[in-house]
Amino acid sequence: MGGGMSREESGRVSSGSSGMVPLGLGTDEREEIGRRKAELAKRLIEELIKRMGDRRRRVIRLEDRVQEIEDEVERSRIRREHSREESRYARQRNRISVKDFEPMAELGRGSAGVVTLVRWRARGILCAMKQINKSDLRESKMTHRAWVERNVLGELENPFLAKMYCSFQDESHLYFIMEFLAGGDLLSLLIREGTVPEEKARFLLAEIVMAVNAVHTAGYIHRDIKPDNILFDEEGHVKLTDFGLAKDLAMRKTEPANIRRSLSLHRGEALEFLAKMTTQQRREAWRAAGRDCNFSSVGTPNYVAPEVLLDETYGEECDWWSVGALMYEMLYGFPPFHSDSIEVTTRRIVNWERTLRFPEDVPVSREGRDLMQRLLCSRFERIGTEDGLQDFRKHPFFHGIPWDSLPELEAVYPPEFSNGLDLRYFADARECNPKDLLEVLSVLGDELKENDEIAMTTEMSTGDSQSASQSDIKVLDSIEDLQFAGFTYRRYGPVSSRKSLKNDLFSPLVLLMS
Repeated sequence: MGGGMSREESGRVSSGSSGMVPLGLGTDEREEIGRRKAELAKRLIEELIKRMGDRRRRVIRLEDRVQEIEDEVERSRIRREHSREESRYARQRNRISVKDFEPMAELGRGSAGVVTLVRWRARGILCAMKQINKSDLRESKMTHRAWVERNVLGELENPFLAKMYCSFQDESHLYFIMEFLAGGDLLSLLIREGTVPEEKARFLLAEIVMAVNAVHTAGYIHRDIKPDNILFDEEGHVKLTDFGLAKDLAMRKTEPANIRRSLSLHRGEALEFLAKMTTQQRREAWRAAGRDCNFSSVGTPNYVAPEVLLDETYGEECDWWSVGALMYEMLYGFPPFHSDSIEVTTRRIVNWERTLRFPEDVPVSREGRDLMQRLLCSRFERIGTEDGLQDFRKHPFFHGIPWDSLPELEAVYPPEFSNGLDLRYFADARECNPKDLLEVLSVLGDELKENDEIAMTTEMSTGDSQSASQSDIKVLDSIEDLQFAGFTYRRYGPVSSRKSLKNDLFSPLVLLMS
């Protein structure tokens, strides 16, 4: 990309998505177009400023590093290597498209789109490609969720959070390229195991706490912590994912409660289900239900905090309630407030003081029960609210947990893999064949258009120009597409997983990639 827009690009902008407002539009339409263009300009400028700041910080870190090296030849070598990496990053982030990825298997489909296991041709690694249909986002008025996830994943980097390598778009879809987490998710583990022994639950919960704390430390609330959003890498360590419902802590909910009356329990409903079913019956009923009861508002009802359901003020403490619900399900085999009805489940949650019960026929330590009681309680008294991670470090349930070295320890449920394309932890996975490729990646022969992005340049402190390209001009054919402008992102630096693939995972593919 050059130092500015070409005459052809300038013409497209002036006559298309960024040019003059077409004649014949009404006042409201003109105002809407103007508003969206202003949002786009603001987004591009903010992205450019952020990228400039990131690059300056990398230069500062580089100079701090070379100052510790006495050999001038070695200093020069490190500076040249850094300069080459900066140039490679500037070039590559502008050229990403689906043609850069070879589909290997479809991992799953859902309301949000398709997730496919792909091989990144240029990098020679396996990734998970999340593909989302733009039209579906517009119709469901959920475009903001794609942006939230893109921004959060691009900003956060932590051993316990799923990593996004890049994002891009074409005419019809948005794409997230994520690290491939081969160990499946907590939902599958619970279905397979039924319950988790307390000693193993301690380890899993410690890693989940670390993941949630990382999100809070960065200034976000996750708001959708549930078993299927807790993934495992190839070593069996926790990775928190799915940030589509995340919210900036600075924008916490502040509206007053106004629906408490409609969520009050019917007479006798609070305790009736407890009197009728044994622990084993409740566990079997939950397993039979398939754990697929979703909620159309924020989060999943079995794990969502009462203050969220009641539309009250809430902050990061709502995530700790969800962790408490996860802990309860690990130890007892079902969520604390589950029923066959979303409405009844919701009522039980908001009336938790009357409905929360701990089965006596399941052995749980006093420390474990105390932790659950301090998680599934009033948000004003909830553990983690006062001192975050330190609250958990001090709790006796986690006594002896080596918090600072968790990623280096052997996981309590290390995945087992055989040679070949082993997708045993993905129940809905199926290998791609040539007929699938057109459908999975929406590619029609060679007609796929490459991303062609706005080029904006600025002189950086190192003296060379940095491409701060933003969105795909060719695909922004209508005013509706402006809401996706600037979606393309690529993480700086080498792309690799936290650990090498265990036991030569997918060894035939590794040979192909070498």
